[in-house]
Amino acid sequence: MRAERLFEELRRRGLEARLLRRGPIRGVEDYEVLRGGRHVAYLRLFRGRPPFYRAWVEVYGVEWSMRREAEALVEAAAAALEERGERVFVEYAGLGDVDRLLAQGVEPGETWLGRLLARRGLRVRDMYYPEGFMEGGPKLVGELL
Repeated sequence: MRAERLFEELRRRGLEARLLRRGPIRGVEDYEVLRGGRHVAYLRLFRGRPPFYRAWVEVYGVEWSMRREAEALVEAAAAALEERGERVFVEYAGLGDVDRLLAQGVEPGETWLGRLLARRGLRVRDMYYPEGFMEGGPKLVGELL
């Protein structure tokens, strides 16, 4: 994933990414995504370290009341993946409908959020670590095959 492609995909959808900080790990950057000056979500981008580590992007702190913008952000992140094995992580905390469906045994790719990822040809799975949130909140993971 080239970061420039991600930012271009965001711009095409009327979203803006503002750099907040460079992470403690080389190649990690945190951004706030805005639409008309309003917060939509945060992005954590890892540019990767080929050939050892693939790039990934995490979408978290999503303002789901701005659903259209949030969906555009998820689609942009998925569209920016270029190489096999690259991933997008989307935190779904606060999305009662997705959480409820997953608890009922619905496949992650069959939820509306999972379908956004699957439409881009990504394999979708649920990633939830209930033991202390060391990995953040529950997420759907889309991996480019």
